Amino acid sequence: MRDLASYLPCLVNRIGVRPAGAFGKKLAAHDITLPMWRAGRVAQERRPTGGPARRGVLVELTQAGARLAQMIVPRALHYEEVALRDFDGADTEALKDMLVRVHDNIGALEEEGRERGRRSA
Repeated sequence: MRDLASYLPCLVNRIGVRPAGAFGKKLAAHDITLPMWRAGRVAQERRPTGGPARRGVLVELTQAGARLAQMIVPRALHYEEVALRDFDGADTEALKDMLVRVHDNIGALEEEGRERGRRSA
């Protein structure tokens, strides 16, 4: 039987959960939950796209939210710095590129699920 400690989805989950728990505690001091933080990050990065046919919700930060984000973002970046402490710039970029590719590849599983759904309908 394969050792699931090195199973990619488990590794990725462990990498995400560990700092999220610690960072969530920092956010709680500001009465913010991790889902609220994530929505705020999207609001800071989101650009208007598409028209009325697109599904989704436009999220905008208030001025107070933007000020809070400016205070918290450096703390968030610190978690990344610690996680990548032993990586040089090239390794960091390569790792991020590979993770984006893995994410994109996993999209094929969603397509497989849609195909199965169409066949069974």
